[in-house]
Amino acid sequence: MFKFLKKITNDKVELTKKSTIIKSQNSIEEKINMLIEKTPSISLLENEVCYYEEKAKAYHEKNVVTGRTGAGAGVSFRVAKGVSMRTGGGASQVVRGNVSEVFDGTLYITNFRIVLLAPKYGFDLHISKITQLLYKTNGFQVYVGSKCFSVLTDDIKTIQELILFMNEHKIFKDEKTINKKTKTSERQNAEALREFKKLLDEGIITENEYEAKKKQLLGL
Repeated sequence: MFKFLKKITNDKVELTKKSTIIKSQNSIEEKINMLIEKTPSISLLENEVCYYEEKAKAYHEKNVVTGRTGAGAGVSFRVAKGVSMRTGGGASQVVRGNVSEVFDGTLYITNFRIVLLAPKYGFDLHISKITQLLYKTNGFQVYVGSKCFSVLTDDIKTIQELILFMNEHKIFKDEKTINKKTKTSERQNAEALREFKKLLDEGIITENEYEAKKKQLLGL
């Protein structure tokens, strides 16, 4: 779904629960089911499933003016009562520096989105919009075009393994495409059910046959 770059130097990381699941001998379907967060503390979209929920930090760095330097000397002299003039002197220069801000938050990874809920500099990004993930030793950066969002976390190894697993097994989906297909399928099933109801009313099929078809179409 999106491009991601590796930049992890610490390989001696203790396996987390999710890492253990990914590396287990279970089938892919079993692993996917075991990775699901059963009761995530985030509102999910239709057909959305959460696979990761842990504490993380929103990180933002900006370049600001921190002071001025380089003022030149000059001479003042009186030309009349209450009036003075100044000669000479030079312009000062602006001094700039990087200032960083960090805010505690919670990181979520779902089949549709990567979300960081934080008081400031959090984000809610759909997978289809993400163009790149760049992993760092203490977090990662998410790119959407030219925009960059930074996350600090001690769990970067697990996150890298999970995203790689989800990407390889096509767990990430475009929310609009999936829900459009779901609505189309539901509409088709409803139309088919109406047709079978007509057959029941006309006595062409039995009540048992209708109920069996109804359960099949509704997934009961």
